[in-house]
Amino acid sequence: MMAPPPMPFGVPLPQPPHGGHIPPPWVNHNLGGPAPIIPNEPQEGSNIHFPGGRMPGYNILFSKEYCCVNMFIMDTPPWDEDAKTDRAETQKYHVDCNWNMKQVMDRLRSGQDCAAWAITEVVEKGDGKWARGSTFVYTSERAALPLTLVGWTKNRRDGDKGAIWVWMHKP
Repeated sequence: MMAPPPMPFGVPLPQPPHGGHIPPPWVNHNLGGPAPIIPNEPQEGSNIHFPGGRMPGYNILFSKEYCCVNMFIMDTPPWDEDAKTDRAETQKYHVDCNWNMKQVMDRLRSGQDCAAWAITEVVEKGDGKWARGSTFVYTSERAALPLTLVGWTKNRRDGDKGAIWVWMHKP
């Protein structure tokens, strides 16, 4: 094992100013001052943005139970033989189980008129095949039932936490 090289003699190495204390770096032209003020209203597109905005100082009480809903975005029904569900666009949501089907459709259609629409549950059969499940037409009485009464809960199929697959369409 070799000994380390001797310390060089001569001019001393530069030392940090202020007695060895290194000041904080510049952050948005703020050198060690108070933290920048962050606006209370979230930016559009933020994951904490709520319709209508939030009033300053108010908190949100979330539901105790949500279900996972995956929605197919395609023109043909997913249960058709020629449906290409493996390449279909899907959108995923956590949905409050206390909502009813009308509320879900209103949110999925982003405030557009839903009177001529329906949502159909799609059940996976395996090997890329799907079966048609229950259909809820927006104007029907069944669409006013809470999701828990139609079986859309956080515990699907005897405790299975699998997602609910749906397809929204005109009936």
